[in-house]
Amino acid sequence: MTEHTPLPWAVGYLERRIVREVPGMADGVENYSIAEAKFHGLLSVEEARANAALIVSSVNSLPALVKALEEVAELEGFGRDTRKAKQIARSALAAYRSAKP
Repeated sequence: MTEHTPLPWAVGYLERRIVREVPGMADGVENYSIAEAKFHGLLSVEEARANAALIVSSVNSLPALVKALEEVAELEGFGRDTRKAKQIARSALAAYRSAKP
């Protein structure tokens, strides 16, 4: 299975493109496009920009959220609250893992 483009991603050109920055290029920081949030008659440029920002923010925060859920899922303890937290964490992790391509 092909891996996704490494993180972090950024919002690029016209604040609608989702890009991966590649440091170390001769002329400074270069990037390449991963995706673009389109706009059309039902979606304004501003909404397309907000969508691109949301996608980038969500994707970049995903590793930390998954790590937190994994830690909660492994909590020690037998109280009702601990069981509930572990159940929630395991459900969220299962949903994430089943949605991965």
